Amino acid sequence: ILPQFVAQRPQTELQVTEELQFDLSEQILLNKMDLCFSVQPVVDRAIVSDLVLQGVPYLLIPKGHACYDPTLQTIMQLPFPIEQLAQERFVLLKESYVLRREINHYFDAIDLHPNVLMETNSMDTVLQFVSSNLGLSIVPSYAIDPNAIHDVNIYTLPNATFSCDVYINYAKMKQSDALTTLITLTKQQLAT
Repeated sequence: ILPQFVAQRPQTELQVTEELQFDLSEQILLNKMDLCFSVQPVVDRAIVSDLVLQGVPYLLIPKGHACYDPTLQTIMQLPFPIEQLAQERFVLLKESYVLRREINHYFDAIDLHPNVLMETNSMDTVLQFVSSNLGLSIVPSYAIDPNAIHDVNIYTLPNATFSCDVYINYAKMKQSDALTTLITLTKQQLAT
């Protein structure tokens, strides 16, 4: 999205940052930032929060793990009780992420207490650890390309009551032409 935006608006100053969802919303309200992405809608009358990408939580099990099925070629519902993974090592995002808190609530609801080997800020690190058979993980569907990830089983979670949706958030009153262009490009790209 950003290369396309820069090509259309080369004179527009652009700064990108990663912060916690609450901090990003606060920056919009203080007019220090034009937009942000979040995995939950921002609930504030001064901010528009539009769903731009729907995601599903996926459980990743790497080759070499006792539950790995080498014949599995598609994404499917977990075929065994998730409680079977109670003592398994997991690689997850840090607790400061909304998605991680959702995963923790899911684990608490089913009384599962996995061994968290590593917490990270990077989805790439999560995927590298899983691919190296260092642990299991739960990631949003849009974080992986099922055709590009090899030697990993991908399952949907039973009774998952949380989503991994992505929202674009921006101030209702502050809509420059450049911001409108970026919002439109985002919605077009993520809708495909």
